[in-house]
Amino acid sequence: MSGLSKIKTGGLHTGCVSADAIATGAVTAADIPDGEISHVKLAADCVDGDNIADDVVLGGNPTTTTQSASNNSTRIATTAYVDTAVGNLSQDSMTEGNTKAEVVDTGSDGHFKVETEGSERLRVIADGKVGIGTNTPTCELDITGTGAIQVPVGTTAERPTASAGNNGMLRYNSTTNQFEGCIDGSFASLAPEKLDVISAGTLTGDAAPGETLTATNPTVAGGDGNYSFSYQWQVAASGSSSFSAITGATSSTLTVASTYNSNDAVGQTLRCVVTASDGGSATSVGVASNEKEIVVLYQANTWPAGLLYRFTPDNVSSSVSSMTETQVTINGSATTKVVSWMIGSAPIVFGAVTEDGLFYYTGTDSNNSSFATDLPTRATGFERSGRTIRQVVGENAALEYKYILYDNGSIWYTNNNTNFTITELHSDSAAATNPCITLWGCMYYSGSTGGGIFEDGTMMLFKGVNNNGGSAGGTFHTFVNPLPSGVKVKDVVMTGVANNTGREIQALLILGDDGDVYSVGNDSYAVDTVTAGTLTTGGAAKASNFGDIIAICGNAGNGSSWAGSNYGGGETAWILRSNNTLYYTHSSSSWTQVGTDTDYLTTPWVNGHGNAMCLSTTANTVKWVRHGSDHGDVTISSGNQGGWPSKIGPTSLTNGFQNRSCIIIPD
Repeated sequence: MSGLSKIKTGGLHTGCVSADAIATGAVTAADIPDGEISHVKLAADCVDGDNIADDVVLGGNPTTTTQSASNNSTRIATTAYVDTAVGNLSQDSMTEGNTKAEVVDTGSDGHFKVETEGSERLRVIADGKVGIGTNTPTCELDITGTGAIQVPVGTTAERPTASAGNNGMLRYNSTTNQFEGCIDGSFASLAPEKLDVISAGTLTGDAAPGETLTATNPTVAGGDGNYSFSYQWQVAASGSSSFSAITGATSSTLTVASTYNSNDAVGQTLRCVVTASDGGSATSVGVASNEKEIVVLYQANTWPAGLLYRFTPDNVSSSVSSMTETQVTINGSATTKVVSWMIGSAPIVFGAVTEDGLFYYTGTDSNNSSFATDLPTRATGFERSGRTIRQVVGENAALEYKYILYDNGSIWYTNNNTNFTITELHSDSAAATNPCITLWGCMYYSGSTGGGIFEDGTMMLFKGVNNNGGSAGGTFHTFVNPLPSGVKVKDVVMTGVANNTGREIQALLILGDDGDVYSVGNDSYAVDTVTAGTLTTGGAAKASNFGDIIAICGNAGNGSSWAGSNYGGGETAWILRSNNTLYYTHSSSSWTQVGTDTDYLTTPWVNGHGNAMCLSTTANTVKWVRHGSDHGDVTISSGNQGGWPSKIGPTSLTNGFQNRSCIIIPD
C-alpha cells in the first residue's frame, strides 16, 4: 500500500480499515514517518498484535527518560530500556540487599540455596537432601547447630492416629513428660533404659565422730517416675581420690564412728553414692554426693549443751564403788543447760556458760570441803552486743585476770574485780581471719590464767597474778608456735607451777596435730620423757613417739600431794591415745599405760590429790583413776552419756580437787 503517508492521522475512523484488509507485511515501519500515527489516533483494537510483524522497529530509540510514569507518549520500549529496567534480575537468582535465593546447575552438582544477611542458611542438593546450617547434608534433613528442634507437644489424648504408615512420628507427651514415637504402628515411650541424673544430692551434718551425716537424693528423670534410692557410703584416705565402701553403711544417714577419732583419720573424706531405680527396670548410674572431711576431735571448746553435775567418789585413794551425783543449778533453775564451766578465784570461784551464751558464777566456795550447788550471779559485764560467750578462764590463786572467748573467736579480758570492765585482746576483725578455737586454763591453785589456741595453729599465753603468767619462757599476748614446721598446736596443759605465792606456770605440755606431745619451759617442772625445749618458734622438745595422741591432762598430782609437798612438784601428765588407752608419766623417762582397759573416752580432767574421773566409751560410765592406777568404773544414774562426743573439751579448764569433778550431761 504505497502513498499511505498521504492519509493523515485522523483520516480513518474506527473500523474503516480492518486488520484483515491489510496483508501481512504490506505496511512496514519505513512507510510510516515518525509521529504520523500516535496512540490517540488509533481506535482501540484497530491494530492487534497478530498483525504486527515480530521485527517491527520504532524509530527514535526512546530512552529510559521517555518511559517515565509522567510521559506515556511512547508505548513500545527498546531492548536497551528493558535491559536497564530489569537491572539485577537474572534467570537463575533473585537478590534483595544481602539476601538471595539462587538456583545453581553445574552438571551433576545442581542445587538450590538460600542466603540471609550474607550467610547461607539452607541448601537442597542434587539428590534432594536438605541441609540447614550445612551445605553438605548427609540425610534427608540435616540440621547443624547448637540450638534445638521443637517437636510437637501434646497429651496422650491428643496423639495423632498411629498406623504402620506413620512409623517414625516423633512427639513429646505432656501427660507422661516423655518423648514418644510411632513404632511398629503404635506410640511407645522413648525414655532411656538408664534414668538420667539431672543433679547430684548433697551431704548435710558434721563429719565428726559421733555426729550424723545425711545424704539427700539426686534429681533424676525418665522411667515411670516411681523412684526409689539405694545408698553406699565411702571413705578416701587423706589426699586420695580413690574411695572404698564402708561395710554396712547403706542407709541415707551415717553416724561417724568413734574409730575415726584418730590421727589416721586426719584428712580422710566421706561421701555417699546414691543410685535411683524406677518401678520397672530402669536405673541410674550411681552418683556421688559432695565430700566432707572428717573432723578429728582433738579438742572441742564446748560440750553439747546439758545439765551440770558434780561427782564425788566414795574413796579418794583406792577403788571407787559408788559416787554422789549433785546437780549444779543456774540461778536456781534446774533446767538451764550449759556448754562449759571453769574454776577460778574470788570473786569468780566457780562459773559456767549457758547454751544461750551467758556466764553465771558464784563467788563463795571452799577449796576442799563444800562445793557450790547453784551459780546465781550473771556477769553482765562480760556481755557484748551481737556476741555470745563460749568460754571463760581465770587464775585460781589470785583475784585478777579473767579471759572471755566469744562465738566468733574474739577474746576480751578483765582484771577489774568490781564491775568486770573488759578490754579487747583479739578483735572481731582479727578473729575473722584467725579465730581463737579454744582457751586452755590454769591448773587448780595456780596464779596463772592459761592461754588460747588459734585456727592457724598458734598459741598464746595469758597474764595472771601480778601481771605475770609464769616463767615458761613465752611472751604474754603474743602468737607463737613452738612445734616443728607444719605441726599445729591442738591443746596445752601445765605440768608444774612455781613454789611461791604467785604459783606461776613453769612448764607446759603441748599436743600437736601430728598426734604427739611436746615439752617447753623449766625442765625441773616438765615431764621427764625429754629435756624441755623453749616456748619459741620451733623450740619445743618432742616428748612422745606415739603419733596417735588425741587428748592430754597435766599436773594432777604426784604421790600423796597434788603437786608435791611444797607445790613445787609437777612433772605429771596423762595422754589419751586413739585406741582408747590412757598413759601416765611422773618423774619417769617413759609413758606407762594406766591399767589394761581400752575404753577410755577422755583423760582425767581434775587436778585432784585423790581419785580423778574420766569418761568411758561404755554408755553412762565413769572411770576413776589415781595417778597411774585404775580405780574402777561406776555407772552414772543422773543422765544419758550417749550424746557426748569423743572428746568432751579442754581438760585443763575443768580441774580442782576430787570433789570438784564436774561433767555436763546432755539430753
